[in-house]
Amino acid sequence: MDRDTLEAIGFGLYRIDAEGRCTYANRAALEMLGYEEPEVLGQNMHDLIHHSYPDGSVFPQSSCPLISTRLTGRPVRLSNEVLWRKDGSFFTAEYCAWPLRDDGRLAGCVVTLVDTSQQGSARNRLALQVTVSRLLAGTADLDDVLPRLLEAVGSGLDFEAGFFWTVSHRDRRLDPEASWTATGLDAQGLVEGTMALTLERGSDLPGRAWVEGEIVPALDLEETGRRDQALASGLIAAVAIPARVGRRVLGIIELFSRERPELDDDFLDGAAAIGQQVGQYLRRRRAEAALRDREEEFRSLAENLPQLTWMADPDGAISWFNRRWYDYTGTTPEQMQGWGWRAVHHPDHLARAEESYRAALEAGTVWEETFPLRCQDGRYRWFLSLAVPIPDEEGRIARWFGTNTDITEQRRAEARAIAAERRLRFALQVARIGSWSWDFESGTIEADDGLRAIFDLPRGEEPISDADFVARLYPEDAEAVQATLEEARRTEGEYDLEFRILTGAGEVRWAVARGSVERKPFGRGLYALGITWDVTERKQHEQDLAAAKEAAEEANRAKSQFIANMSHELRTPLSAIIGYAELLDEEAQDLGEEGAFIREDLAKIEGSARHLLTLINGVLDLSKIEAGKMEVEVEPFEVALLLREVCGTVEALMAKKDNRFCADVPEDLGIMRSDPVKLRQCLFNLLSNAAKFTEGGEITLTVERKGQRLTFRVADTGIGMTPDQQDKLFQRFTQADVSTTRRFGGTGLGLALTKAFAEMLGGSIAVESQEGRGSTFTLTLPADAQAPMSAEEEPPPPETAPDHVLVIDDDPHMRELLTRFLGRDGLGVAVAPDGEAGLVMARDIRPSAIILDVMMPRMDGWAVLSQLKTDADLADIPVIMISMIREKGLAYSLGAADYLTKPIDWGRLKATLDRHRRQPAPGHALVIEQDAATREELHGLLAGEGWEVVEVPDARAARESMGHRRPDLLLVNVEVPEVGGFALLRELRRDPGLRGVPVIALTEGGLAPEERARLRDQVRQIVQTGEDSVDELLAELKRIAAERAGRRPADEKREGTDGQAAAG
Repeated sequence: MDRDTLEAIGFGLYRIDAEGRCTYANRAALEMLGYEEPEVLGQNMHDLIHHSYPDGSVFPQSSCPLISTRLTGRPVRLSNEVLWRKDGSFFTAEYCAWPLRDDGRLAGCVVTLVDTSQQGSARNRLALQVTVSRLLAGTADLDDVLPRLLEAVGSGLDFEAGFFWTVSHRDRRLDPEASWTATGLDAQGLVEGTMALTLERGSDLPGRAWVEGEIVPALDLEETGRRDQALASGLIAAVAIPARVGRRVLGIIELFSRERPELDDDFLDGAAAIGQQVGQYLRRRRAEAALRDREEEFRSLAENLPQLTWMADPDGAISWFNRRWYDYTGTTPEQMQGWGWRAVHHPDHLARAEESYRAALEAGTVWEETFPLRCQDGRYRWFLSLAVPIPDEEGRIARWFGTNTDITEQRRAEARAIAAERRLRFALQVARIGSWSWDFESGTIEADDGLRAIFDLPRGEEPISDADFVARLYPEDAEAVQATLEEARRTEGEYDLEFRILTGAGEVRWAVARGSVERKPFGRGLYALGITWDVTERKQHEQDLAAAKEAAEEANRAKSQFIANMSHELRTPLSAIIGYAELLDEEAQDLGEEGAFIREDLAKIEGSARHLLTLINGVLDLSKIEAGKMEVEVEPFEVALLLREVCGTVEALMAKKDNRFCADVPEDLGIMRSDPVKLRQCLFNLLSNAAKFTEGGEITLTVERKGQRLTFRVADTGIGMTPDQQDKLFQRFTQADVSTTRRFGGTGLGLALTKAFAEMLGGSIAVESQEGRGSTFTLTLPADAQAPMSAEEEPPPPETAPDHVLVIDDDPHMRELLTRFLGRDGLGVAVAPDGEAGLVMARDIRPSAIILDVMMPRMDGWAVLSQLKTDADLADIPVIMISMIREKGLAYSLGAADYLTKPIDWGRLKATLDRHRRQPAPGHALVIEQDAATREELHGLLAGEGWEVVEVPDARAARESMGHRRPDLLLVNVEVPEVGGFALLRELRRDPGLRGVPVIALTEGGLAPEERARLRDQVRQIVQTGEDSVDELLAELKRIAAERAGRRPADEKREGTDGQAAAG
């Protein structure tokens, strides 16, 4: 029995040890004897209160029956003993003693005393309280105790029936737990009616006793709703006794009687004391049950946690470890009890861990420490240990609960991160790259020494102000730099800058800065991170190269002009030589046999002259090509017919060295729109080349058509070439080597002209060869020289693609690469080989973006851009310029949307296209969210992705909005007021008009597993609002927008989400 219960009973009680000294006295005993507790503790109670007879003579201990109890172990009961008060007065008392034993050995006794000078009812009340105390001191279940308690109290207070009601403070109701009726009483109707009831606070007789916290009588049963049932059993009065602790009511004892009880002070005091006894008992049982539940909960939780878990007593001795601890350490519970855990600690860390643990125990605060623990195989791993104190109901520490989390990999990762950071800093230092972060809100820049050196700023730890940064920018570049950073902050997230710096000494430096903007939730910029490096030397080198290139181009132009002039000058005398040779040949022919020897010489003169004219024409053609003056005369012609002409021309060449010539020319090659003269020249050059380097072998011409592509192959079994010779093959005025020139002759112009003509016609030429085995030349041309060509066939018509990008580039390989890259991302691609064709196609298909090459013949990219931006129908199409040189300023001034340099970074091109390409708005989004701040953030996020947004706070407003306009996307908070988010979702699914509309469920906290399961079949995605969910929500919005546009971005692969279904 606990101290609170002993203090609540109405009779005196004290305890003495084996020497007769007092170790405890309750309040009733102290009041009865007139002492305070310190005055009796440690005193011999016989000498203090039982020392004399009524006449004042001494009462020796040897004659005291109570002494025999602590000596013999036999209980004693005295009915009328004289006991002495502190003030010297005495009274008669009923005096009882019960022995106390410890492991079978007498350890003292417990003594009760009742003032028998009071009325007999007090004796009865005392006896009842003793009975109740003994009953409640047992360990029986509550279900067994309550009926016996009702019987004892009811019988002791002269009642015939009783009920026990338990109080549920959480639900604010009374529930009947037990009943009792006296032997011979037929009260079945009352019992059944009562046990079926649930009473609210304040209702019926027990409810009133709960509210008032005092004994409430119903002498005429007027306070109870069961009056008729009670009267039918012969019961005419009732009383409700609250079982309470302080003012807190834990239960109600309701008693019924056949007679009206006499509720005097003695009755009320006794009943109240019993109520307090029962209240203390209920509180203890509830605390024990709660402790058991918590203990079981703790153990269950701890066994299922992934950490090593343990529980310790208030003094720190560990009483329990979970199974994972024993599996890890290889120890047994017997080895680990108390402070046995020290055996698995690393000796170098044990003292520190134990010291901090004991300090936490003493202070009653959370303990946190890291240290290595030995595994069963002898290795040590690092753990983070955390222990929290668990208080009881009165706030005292009842136990400690601790966890040990393995952080070995985390520590290794941290060590690797530190090492990586050191390596990065060293690399930045060696490469003379500076790093920095710009806080836009405070206007300060954290910069390392590398950046400070580049900007000629003082070294140190103090942040740089944005004003100091801007002051170092070259005046003409400052505005563009700030605009780019602001754009990155507001929308793009990344930046790539090239600008000039003006040092304090007036020196101009070139620098490149690249980085990204870290954002707040829902897209608000916070600070920029980046690196910067000095490119002054590179810029100077580029300028030197540009100057050298300009000088070389000028020299090349002069050379071309000289060759053109000389070719024209040489043609005039050659024409005369050929003419006179023909004239002399005619005259020699007239002389007959006398002129025969002259004609042979004249033929040699004419042949040499014509060969020289061929050489001069080749040089002139190359000069025209270099000067950009060679024109392509496109006309339709039959391919097979042209090939027969070429084959007839080269037959004599083939026979000259006893070569077999085979032409595989199908008749269904169809019509070709190209320059027949240049194609004929290409084929003649290839066939004559094969005839020149083959003797007694075989030469084959094969032709095939695949879609809009024609392939011409010339194969021979001649001398072949080495890889080094092939590398020089298409260079002008170059043959395989000097010996080849001496052996076979030639200038090396034929293949160079063939390659130039092939590219002018929109095609290409390639060679495969093995020395001594022969060579194969492959000429590939488009069937229409003015149409674009892709890798296999022309791309599908632009109007069939969901989104069009027009590529204008004279380089067929670049057109092919761009077609493949953009097509892979689901874009329709139209290509044009020059500016004029590009302008026509732009007007025909109205693309969403144009990729425009700068360096093109006849009409360069600048001219095309100017015409695009002056055409009212085309001016709004974003144009992305690409070139080998940097001309951003000119591009932006003419209206370009962006400017990229070759070679192209495909990732950057895609990001640029995504940013500038015109796209339709994703649609109308409806946000149903009660929190205004969250609605505002969601509005900003959706609007930033192009959605038209309507936001409402509850279901009623949502219905009204959907009545005016059907949404294309729904974002619903599952805690929305009124009907609730789950009910609203069910309502949305039943609406046929919302079938197919994607729904994203929003939740402020974690959902229970069953709630999440319910949502999975109803919504597209489940998102918990907060900073960590922004990227997840953005990705889902992009997927929905892409699906609504009829495409899915190639770089987005849909992964499993919480829910895949749309509303309906």
